[in-house]
Amino acid sequence: MLSRRLGCLEHPVRQEVYRWVCENPGAYFFEIANELSIPTGTLAWHLRVLEAEGLLEKIKFGGRVVFYPRHLRDAKLEKALLLLRNKNARKIFDIVVANPGVNQSEIVERFGLHHDTVRWHIKRMVKAGLIRAKREGRSRKYYVGESGEAIISGEARKISPSFVEFLLDRLHGERLRPELKSLEGSTLVIKLKPVGPYEDERTFTIDLSKFRI
Repeated sequence: MLSRRLGCLEHPVRQEVYRWVCENPGAYFFEIANELSIPTGTLAWHLRVLEAEGLLEKIKFGGRVVFYPRHLRDAKLEKALLLLRNKNARKIFDIVVANPGVNQSEIVERFGLHHDTVRWHIKRMVKAGLIRAKREGRSRKYYVGESGEAIISGEARKISPSFVEFLLDRLHGERLRPELKSLEGSTLVIKLKPVGPYEDERTFTIDLSKFRI
């Protein structure tokens, strides 16, 4: 079978799954299957291979198993991005961004949610670095955290040189003869030179510019 003859990223379907998850971190299984029109059995196999090869990681989040790329970002930042997929967490984050130094009671008042619900989200967001807490007098106030700053500044959309090095090494190990064509902030283009005499030159592109945060 084709999938048994080819290396991890040599397989065109697996390469496409990996690219799509890089551009849509936190995607869940059926989301990937629907977007790429891949049969569920086929997708499950390719995801297992990508995970076993250390290219993707999966965690359970919000009652679903979700996937994100390893090495593309710091793991803490990836989890911060996952939290923002929850509409309540996103609203709390937006309140803190717009009102630095806001306390929990003020968030509850602006949001209209129960204190316990807001407290639960805040605890997770502080742990992920989306926001940070600072004791001021008798009140605990909240400001944007390190991960939150990276998201606001657009840093989460940038492709790091270390990731490029990692990916080039993996592609080279699979005899794909990769060559860096361009790296411009959020877009990476790698040229894959023909291995055999009957193969065409291909490009592998990861574009984070359209990633909605």
